[in-house]
Amino acid sequence: MMKQNAIDRLYQQLKQLEQQALNHDAALNEDSAKLLANHSRFNHSLFEQHGAKLGPCIKQIEGDIKRLERLLNRGTTGPLALSLMGQIEDKFKALSTALVTTKLDIKNQIYSRNSKRKSYQAKVAAHHSNNPYHWIAATVMQSSHSMHQELAKHQHWLEKLEDKAKEQQRTLDFCRDDQKIKLQQDILQTHKRIGQCRKAMDYLQQNIYRIEGKYR
Repeated sequence: MMKQNAIDRLYQQLKQLEQQALNHDAALNEDSAKLLANHSRFNHSLFEQHGAKLGPCIKQIEGDIKRLERLLNRGTTGPLALSLMGQIEDKFKALSTALVTTKLDIKNQIYSRNSKRKSYQAKVAAHHSNNPYHWIAATVMQSSHSMHQELAKHQHWLEKLEDKAKEQQRTLDFCRDDQKIKLQQDILQTHKRIGQCRKAMDYLQQNIYRIEGKYR
């Protein structure tokens, strides 16, 4: 009778925790669930549970209680039953703690995510400060979307410069000799700008591949 009373108390305690876990999981929003999607909430010796939801832990505890019940029904009251009883109590405590620390876990994940983002942005800024394409804003180098926009602008500039070079060459073919030296210098300068524009486009494309490849 005493054994059954002990099992009944465990089931009663589990029922209370189950309702709390269901309320907890129902209150989670999508952002919180994503933040904790790959986060281990417990020591692996207690639960094999990742993510924000705690409802699945109830089934694991229920399985342990049923195992304990079978042991006691068979008259097994030695170290094995005591060990299992201790594991169940540890799981009750761990789940009760997790139910009240979810907000703290979310804050920690946000802090970790922001720290990683700042570290990455600092690396991008440092890399950017050491590259020859300083006219490309550092903020542009933080997303492939911005870099695609910058690449499109450079493509537009390149086409205008190439049209300008063609027009300068046509003018050179028909200009007076005393004008040719100045126009040749202008053509050289235009081709220099074309070369810079192409190199910048290559630089942007390489960084687009790097960023987009990282998140595939």
